[in-house]
This record gives sequence, structure tokens and C-alpha cells, in this order.
Amino acid sequence: MELRASGENLGYIVLKKLKNMGINLDYCVEITTDGCSVMTSNDCGAVKTVVDEAKNATYCPCYNHKLNLSISKSSTVQEVRNSVWLMKEVIAFFKASSKRSRILQNVMGHQLHGLCETRWVERHDRVIQFQSCISKIIETLESVAKWKDISAAAKTKSLKSSLSNGEFIVSMMCLANLLTCTIQLSSFFQKTQTDMKSANDLLQETLTILHRKRDKSVEVFSNIFEEAKNIADEIDAEIKVPRLANVQKNRSNYPCDSAEDYYRKAIFIPLLDSVIEDLKFRFPEETLNLFDLFVLFPTNGDESECEEALNRLSNKYAYLFNKSTDIFKKMLSSELEFYRLHCENKKITSCSALELLDHCDDEVFPIVTMLLKILATLPISSCNAERSFSSLRRIKDWLRSTMSKDRLDGLALMNIHWNVKINVEKVIDRFAKNRNHRIDFVL
Repeated sequence: MELRASGENLGYIVLKKLKNMGINLDYCVEITTDGCSVMTSNDCGAVKTVVDEAKNATYCPCYNHKLNLSISKSSTVQEVRNSVWLMKEVIAFFKASSKRSRILQNVMGHQLHGLCETRWVERHDRVIQFQSCISKIIETLESVAKWKDISAAAKTKSLKSSLSNGEFIVSMMCLANLLTCTIQLSSFFQKTQTDMKSANDLLQETLTILHRKRDKSVEVFSNIFEEAKNIADEIDAEIKVPRLANVQKNRSNYPCDSAEDYYRKAIFIPLLDSVIEDLKFRFPEETLNLFDLFVLFPTNGDESECEEALNRLSNKYAYLFNKSTDIFKKMLSSELEFYRLHCENKKITSCSALELLDHCDDEVFPIVTMLLKILATLPISSCNAERSFSSLRRIKDWLRSTMSKDRLDGLALMNIHWNVKINVEKVIDRFAKNRNHRIDFVL
């Protein structure tokens, strides 16, 4: 019988594991995965299979995968896409030869790392690193161009010409400026201890910063263009307006008075607009307020929104307390009133579910405590689970493919608890007492 890794089969495997562990699926309130079709297909996805059994579960997409797609795929600016492709080509050119890589390392003082598709924070760093080291990269390319290797010399000339292009320099600077706004968001989404409220707040703050850059695009881009001109002067390049025509469809053709004005209209503003719109599309209002648990925070004061949220919360979570919807709503409303007064008297203004949970007495506020626990444990990202896949691949490689389960478990525990100090002497003593060995151990 053929074993197919379909979404439906994956869902059945998850359900079987949960039932074997004795977990009550009625208490499953959220499912978080990435956005691939195997997981999210409405017909035969793994999420649909699990939700059919866990009736109270709601699907919430992985925030970090959405942010990654927004940064990677959303830009409709051709100049930015070309710049990213060129950076990858330069990195691949040096990575393909240990000789070229060593020369670059000697000039830069460190290696030039690739734009990793999966390590999101590192990719932010690599673009910024490439921008700061472009003069040394061109210096290395000029050295390689003098070698007797004909193919390398020809490729070097092409890469150097592209890197010295004013359009590439401005696009790279605009992208680096944008990534400095999103790197904090990407890092926060990958933290092991965070909650959805904090993630939503940081996302809104990031969007606010991007909107401010858009509103003050003239002043912001003026600083970016000044840095771009400094880099161009350093590598003997020139930033100028490309040839304009009355009718042109294949590239930007904005009427302008200066190079700064042209690149602001052709690259910086479209890049900001595309990222802002894509972030709003991937993180809509209904996703950010998916669970309506914002009413638990003492800083929330919109009565109309609270009333609607209480209705939805009552419909969703009344079963956890074996109460009818109407009774649960009255109990929750009354408890929230006392809870907010308690926070006001204690001067609790925290915006973190974990911190609020520390100040919440589960005997006095049982419903609020339960809802805060739900909010604190709602996963905003599936990154932590996916890190275990990389760890397992690193531990059980091709040379260890036949290891026993006990040894795999032991190596996995050593990898997980890497900070635990191991007494080497005790390890040797235990190994020596295990069985007879050809080497005599002095005990």
C-alpha cells in the first residue's frame, strides 16, 4: 500500500498521536501552521482534517511565514527584485570557489554570507551587510579580474559593472532601509515566550513606522540618497536619471527634475507601498483580533467593541465551563468589571498576557485566568516546531542513519539541553562499567 504524504494523511497522524496521549480535542482552541497547500487546503488539507475532529479549534496562520512572504514576494518593484538577484549572484560567485572566497575574506575581514530563504533574521542582516561592504566587494572583484582564469575574469567584469550601476545602489539602499524596520518584528515573532497581543501591537507599530516613512518620503529618501551618493563616490560610480521616453512600458518612466526625485518616485515610494499593502493583506483586522481576547487588557476602553467581543467570546468559550452562552456572558461581564477595578487599584497597566497572568488570582477570577492562559499559549508562529526538524536532520544524518532509538534520544537531549554541563569523568566511568572493553580503564 502506497504511503502518501498528503495533507489528509498528515492530519490523521496528528489526530492519532493526540488521542494516544489522551488529549481531549474539545480543548483545542487554535491550530497554527505555515501557509502551504498541504496544510491549508479547504478540500484535503491537514488543518481541515484536524478541525473536523477538534470542533472548537480555529486556524491561525504562522505570523513569521506571512512576514517572510511579505518581504520576499510582495515587492512589485522590478529594480528591487533585480538587486536581490544580483546580490545572490555575487555571493554565489564567491562561494563557488574557495580561492575567491579566501581573497574576499582577506579583504573584508570576514565571510560574505548568503541570503538564506529560511533563516529570516539572518537574511535581513545579510542585505545590510552587503550594503555596508559593497566597496570591498568591488575591490575584490577588481583583483579577481586580473587573474588568468578567463571565465572568472569575464564574470567579474559583468558583476562589477552591475554593482556600479546607480539603479542597483539606490535599490539596495532602499531595501536595507526597509529591512531595518522589519528585523525587530521578525526577531520578535521567533521568540519562544511571547503572546499574540504583544505580537499584534508590534506589528501595528511597524506599520505605523512604515506609514510615517511614506508620509515623509521626501525627507527620508533624501538621507538614503545621500548615503547612496557617498557609496557611488567611493566606488567611482554615477547615479543619474535613465533615458526617459514619451511612451515606455517596460520600466519606470517618471518625469522628474533630478536623479533623487526620479528614484524616490520609481523605487522608494512603490517599495514602501507594496510592503505596506501586502502586510495589511496578510494580517487583516479579523486575523489580528481573531480571538477577541483584547477585552482582558485593562487599557482597553471601547465599550461598543467590548460588547461585541463579549458576545463572540461567550459563543466560543462557554463550553469550557459547562455553561450556557447567556450565563457565561453574564459571569464574564461581571468578572471583567471586578478585574478591571482590581487592575486599576493595583495600578496594573501591563500589555503582556504573561504579566497579567501573574497578577490574576485563579480563585477570584477563574474565567479571566482561563482566558489569559489561552491568550498566553496561543502560538503566533510555527518556527519553534520547525527548528526541531533542522535539529533532527543535523543529528540523524546519512552517517548515523542506522542508529537505535535510545542513541537518537540521547543525542537529541544533548542538543536540546546544550547548556547543561557534563561531567566527563562520570561518562567514562559509566562507559567502563557497562561491559568488558579491549582497553583497560583505570577506575
